Amino acid sequence: MAFAVASSPKRYALLLGSGISGSKIRTGREITRDLIRKIAAASKEQLDGDPLDWYREKYGVEPTFAGLFGRLKAHAGDKEAILREYFIIKDEEGERVAPEPSPAHREIATMVREGLVSLIITTNFDNLMEQALQNKGIQPAVITELSEPEKMSVIPDRCRIIKVNGDYPSTDLKMTPEDLKDYSPELKDYLDRIFSEYGLIICGWSAQDDTGLVRILTGEGQDKERVRRYSTIWCRREDSRAIPGEVTEALHPSEIEIASADEFFRELYSRIEVLRRYEHKEPMSVSTAVQRVKHTLREPKPELALPDLIYEETDRVLEVVKARQ
Repeated sequence: MAFAVASSPKRYALLLGSGISGSKIRTGREITRDLIRKIAAASKEQLDGDPLDWYREKYGVEPTFAGLFGRLKAHAGDKEAILREYFIIKDEEGERVAPEPSPAHREIATMVREGLVSLIITTNFDNLMEQALQNKGIQPAVITELSEPEKMSVIPDRCRIIKVNGDYPSTDLKMTPEDLKDYSPELKDYLDRIFSEYGLIICGWSAQDDTGLVRILTGEGQDKERVRRYSTIWCRREDSRAIPGEVTEALHPSEIEIASADEFFRELYSRIEVLRRYEHKEPMSVSTAVQRVKHTLREPKPELALPDLIYEETDRVLEVVKARQ
């Protein structure tokens, strides 16, 4: 993975989930269930089973972000006050504090500053990734469903954070299964372009609830098969859910077992630094190229590095040809 990113800087996008932010901030699933408990309490009803099942039986519809706050009769100010409680944590002394970026956030921010990554897709609502980048002197562009299409660029000219499920407190949030089924046509087209033109490193995301995002990722319903130039790498802990079968069938991702997102990004950047330190910029001779291919084929996962090695040399040849025309 380190070789692939070092060889093709800004050609791998990150797809991050709640595992990046740690367990202190509640997920959309947890917020949804807690809001339904509040609705039940307001109705003086006792919940015994799954809050989602209670809501469906009680109201005869699927819960949505707008519907939940409608049941709570929450206006704009009330809505923000209710949500704010889910983005505050308690320290060791029990004091309420705002969460801070994790080591994984900080390592990713360093990779952005070093020109290794420019596109970050996240299902998280919080602004911890933005904080980490700003601490490194980087002001990212935040893209949501409400963003204008002309801002949805795949050109790696600046860092862009695509918050597919909303941005707290700026937009409504996609939290419920009904909300997560679909996205705006503009955002779907944007994600499809990213998934087509970039490699993908997935970390901290289980794909459990994000059914609409899974469909875009796998290209379900598209007229033609997506042509992918770079690899898909899925990082998962030993105790986490298996990669969904439809994703495995469509993308054939290379799986990396990790202890945590923090350790993974720390180790990834450390290895990239070693590779860059000893990187040779001179054009390779035929014999050197052959040796590099042989060495790559002996690696445990040659499919990660070999395509990038071939594409790197192809790009170099094309540049020479264009220069001589």
